[in-house]
Amino acid sequence: DGIRDFCLSRGLGDVYKRQILDYTGLKLSIAAVESLSKNLVLPELTRLTLYISHCKNFHHFSFDFLRSQKSLSKLDIRLQSLPLSNFWFQSLFSNIAKLVRLTALCLELDGNKNMSSIGLDLTKSAASLRYLKLSLKDCTSLRFKGFSKLLKSLQQLHKTAEVCLDVARSPLSFTISRRLVSIFQHQHREGWELRL
Repeated sequence: DGIRDFCLSRGLGDVYKRQILDYTGLKLSIAAVESLSKNLVLPELTRLTLYISHCKNFHHFSFDFLRSQKSLSKLDIRLQSLPLSNFWFQSLFSNIAKLVRLTALCLELDGNKNMSSIGLDLTKSAASLRYLKLSLKDCTSLRFKGFSKLLKSLQQLHKTAEVCLDVARSPLSFTISRRLVSIFQHQHREGWELRL
């Protein structure tokens, strides 16, 4: 699962273009977290894999560096059970929305109790995106305010061969559920999967 070959493959040469970072369970200082996001400003970064789970002080991490990543095509971010504010998550979504060359996006945000809305807009990358995985399991504060951006994005992913949206055990209104089912049925593709 995940973004297939790029999650596990480091390749040969140009390794600096493929950053794989795992900070699961680490107790990082505020200074270390701030330094991490600043050091990720690499002009030719093409693939980024970032795993963060049960890590203190991560609210000081900023995804603003994504704005300068003109070559980034594959992004895998897994943030699980972190005490982060809804505003922090909206900043993450806003920065992802600026990426125009994405071919593969994996966002696993399971168990984040403070995330109350989904402001993910993928319209700028709709033409290039081929793989999308969005996992929002056990996000018990979700109220799906601003969920219309994601619904609109899903409708525009005509070239995306594989889409997996998992919202199991997260509060989902009947209206949103019905619209999601309708979108996935309309796309009618073997690689599209919705988990409610």
